[in-house]
Amino acid sequence: MKPKLIIKISIDFVMTLLLLFLMARQLTGDTAHEWLGAGMVICSRENIPLFVSYRQR
Repeated sequence: MKPKLIIKISIDFVMTLLLLFLMARQLTGDTAHEWLGAGMVICSRENIPLFVSYRQR
């Protein structure tokens, strides 16, 4: 596998886990929910350029 594809799959996996924990707000609490949301924003910011470069091929 190409390194760029490995990074993209890894980011997608992390985003999936973050989304599951974000939906469990009552279990994680407000502070953790906010930090997980910030992590989701950072992962999304890194994932969008990878997706665009992948689709342009």
